Amino acid sequence: MFGVYEFKLPDALVNKAGGAKSGLFGAFFYGTHNGNCCGSLHRPFVLGLVTYVAAKGDPLFGFILFFDLAVGLGFPIYC
Repeated sequence: MFGVYEFKLPDALVNKAGGAKSGLFGAFFYGTHNGNCCGSLHRPFVLGLVTYVAAKGDPLFGFILFFDLAVGLGFPIYC
């Protein structure tokens, strides 16, 4: 969104939940919750790729496909 919108929970809710966590625990907490929320959006596509790679039977080809998927999903975040 290029900083146009910022969604934040009210400070009272953040303080009640214990505040924002940092360090290893914060990264783990963020990753697990992000995976639960966003993972369901990618499951059908990943299942299709798994099926295609299993039918093809080539592990290197499967690695390349999933590496391309990871780069494609991560590119907008890091650029």
